Amino acid sequence: MNCMKEKGQGTLEYLILLSVILIIAFVVATQVLKLGSNPQINEEQSRIYWTTQATPISIPEYSITSSGAQIVLQNNSNQVITVTDLNLGGTLIVSSPASINPGSKQTVSSTSLKCTAGSSFSYKVRITYNTESLTNVPFEGRENLVGNCAA
Repeated sequence: MNCMKEKGQGTLEYLILLSVILIIAFVVATQVLKLGSNPQINEEQSRIYWTTQATPISIPEYSITSSGAQIVLQNNSNQVITVTDLNLGGTLIVSSPASINPGSKQTVSSTSLKCTAGSSFSYKVRITYNTESLTNVPFEGRENLVGNCAA
């Protein structure tokens, strides 16, 4: 009879030990994955994304200063795009529609978005546009627009 109690106790101890090991392994794996991923990108990575990977609208050039923002939009599609809303970090940049021919660029300016010279910025980009066949098409960049505030 005592033999049965010892077997049950050994099994219980084994299960508890296995549970502790699994919990520790889970915590370690979670921490390693957090260290390996960096949600923040630098200015160079941002410029690469917005120049070469954003489609159908890219932002090949941008500057935000203490006076305002200048954003160059490029149409990478094969039809005219009319940008009706350009929003950087919650600030409206385009106040009137900007039509851009295929392959062309359009510079938009705003004094509603400013920064302090020498500081860095990172803005989520949201664009709403129309094409010949679609209206109010939302586009949100996978990466933020990142840079340093110019003087």
